[in-house]
Amino acid sequence: MHPSRSPTSHNRYAMVRMAGVTLAVAVGEVSQAMPFNGAAGHLPRSERALVGVLHHQGKVVPVVDLACWGSLRQAGEAAIHAQVLILQHCGRMTAIAIERTVGIAVVGDAAVQRVHHETAAHELFHSVLKVDGFEHPIPLLDTAHLMQQTQVWVQEQALD
Repeated sequence: MHPSRSPTSHNRYAMVRMAGVTLAVAVGEVSQAMPFNGAAGHLPRSERALVGVLHHQGKVVPVVDLACWGSLRQAGEAAIHAQVLILQHCGRMTAIAIERTVGIAVVGDAAVQRVHHETAAHELFHSVLKVDGFEHPIPLLDTAHLMQQTQVWVQEQALD
């Protein structure tokens, strides 16, 4: 008989770059990455972090610049949006503007560490990943919370 081993759960995360920072998104919440090409329609009087909206699979999808949200980029600083990453969660879609995709990281449950234990309306990164080959922990995007925020923005813009 072979000695029994406890199963280790492995999770897959899409790694992307934006504003010079690498961040992670659970692969199960990624619909696709595609060229940006400035295809998002601008929303007048929109939040600075909301780049605009695009049509994808028959739905209006808000496109968010997380660097503006998290103050990684100063107002007036040029943004590099080569791609958008379409995210899906519970039937909703949101896109984030990114510089590029980095790859897929496969890590065990122990590699995910929660850093923010209280829910805050502005906090989109409550956990980090420790990934081999990266010097610093990688912020893990809370896709569900991002979608709640962007859906509110889009609904408010529709009411204006």
